[in-house]
Amino acid sequence: MESLESSSPIQSPFDYAEEEPLAEVSLRRQSESWRLIIRHAESEHNVRGIRAGSIDSELTIHGYNQAKKLAKSLKGKNVRCIYSSPQKRAQRTAQEIAKVMNCPIYTSSLLREKDLGSLEGTSFRFTSNYRPNEPPMKIHGLENRDSLLHRAREFAESLLVEAEETGLDTSDIVVIVSHGIFLPFLLRAVLAAVRTPLPSKIIPWSNASYASIGIDLDGNTTVEMNLNSHLRGVRRIRNLGSTTYDSKQKPITEFCKKIN
Repeated sequence: MESLESSSPIQSPFDYAEEEPLAEVSLRRQSESWRLIIRHAESEHNVRGIRAGSIDSELTIHGYNQAKKLAKSLKGKNVRCIYSSPQKRAQRTAQEIAKVMNCPIYTSSLLREKDLGSLEGTSFRFTSNYRPNEPPMKIHGLENRDSLLHRAREFAESLLVEAEETGLDTSDIVVIVSHGIFLPFLLRAVLAAVRTPLPSKIIPWSNASYASIGIDLDGNTTVEMNLNSHLRGVRRIRNLGSTTYDSKQKPITEFCKKIN
């Protein structure tokens, strides 16, 4: 695997409230050894409906609350390390997990999102049919499927080599934080690397949800997709949750403490 850089955790000051999670899809019962493949928490571009492949995007306040709750759900589990895309929205999510789990983050550009070329920064609503009187938008610079597969395979194969070299225990959890378009390619690559058939249907990751790949002592593999029950209790704060997160801001609970 390419050279990996270690990252340090950061603070996230906002509290979370109630909201129902999305549906979960379980293919089989979970095994002992886990690989958690996580999509980053909600970003400002997610909220605005803007395509952000290779460009950076900060988390929203709601996204930070998602990341905090995700990290809290892993407390008590044996998270060995975190691999993360270098992009800000993935790094911020990984840092919240690292802060709770007290484990290192290794950054790999192999985990970056698909490069959308000339579509970067455009609205999802803007298509050739959206304004029929205008000429179709010419798309160039789009990263192709072969490139995505190559990156995913390179990371998956290197991950297995490192797991063997470092002697991961069956109770160890390896967390991987990446992006919505790239993650299905990564899931395919990881399952191929451990010689496990691909599920008949891959369920898309919602923000701050994850797929769990479990490997038992006999080499049997289990897969669970779009796991998000940990987000129960996270509700978007009215008129605030969709705004960009600012680490200098303080939660309202801090002011309440001062008043009391």
